[in-house]
Amino acid sequence: MRAPDLKLVEIRAQARVEQDPSLVVPDGLYRLAFERYQLVSRFNRGSLELWFRVMDFGPHFEKPLCRYFKVTRSGKRSFRASPHSAFAREFAAVFGKRPPAGIQAVEWFRHNVLVEGLVETVSKGYDQKSIPEGARYSVIRQLLRRVET
Repeated sequence: MRAPDLKLVEIRAQARVEQDPSLVVPDGLYRLAFERYQLVSRFNRGSLELWFRVMDFGPHFEKPLCRYFKVTRSGKRSFRASPHSAFAREFAAVFGKRPPAGIQAVEWFRHNVLVEGLVETVSKGYDQKSIPEGARYSVIRQLLRRVET
């Protein structure tokens, strides 16, 4: 068996760090374009992840960011959101109406829609302890409105 080429391992690790979606983006308002969604279970409850890319030109252009919503999973590919949930409120802020049921609501974001979102850096963990500078990451805290192009 041949020993691994350490230089190649180091280059691959460096490339992964450079493509890491958890890079920090300065706090503020950004124009965002929908990329994909994922329905997962986190901490024994449903979570809808909406992935966007930053569309404002500059050093953070096309960096991926995520908005997490608490939902109730109903099957592998379906979910329900309360009419008073963050998902329902932010959908109404962007599209001006209540969201349709399940995945059909996510489909509305696919139609070349730019939204304005509030981006913040996560600096404290679930236990309210400070996260070290190198481990911090940015998330979308709120989808505010639809941006006309």
